[in-house]
Amino acid sequence: MRIEVDEFVPHESNTLRGFFKVYVLEAGIVIPGFSLHESGAGSRWVDFPSKPNKTGEYEKVVMPYDTRQAKKFSEQLLRLIDEYLQDRNGAGKKSPTPESEGQ
Repeated sequence: MRIEVDEFVPHESNTLRGFFKVYVLEAGIVIPGFSLHESGAGSRWVDFPSKPNKTGEYEKVVMPYDTRQAKKFSEQLLRLIDEYLQDRNGAGKKSPTPESEGQ
């Protein structure tokens, strides 16, 4: 599955480091609201989009149903967000957008 990440918005609170969008290129969809987290011990993870329900608790709006696939997907997202942030903070290169795919 070809995916891209874009529009990382820093937001630091506890383990939260920011939010970003995921483009699933084959499906032609964008999923906003993924979040990047990092613990003080250096472990990092991606959380799937969620929203508060009527009781104020957060529930996932997009979630994996296969834990093995979810782990691979999360690892891929971590690699992609690292590349995106390196490009953004490096030579001023912008991450390609889905519209530029194949040009």
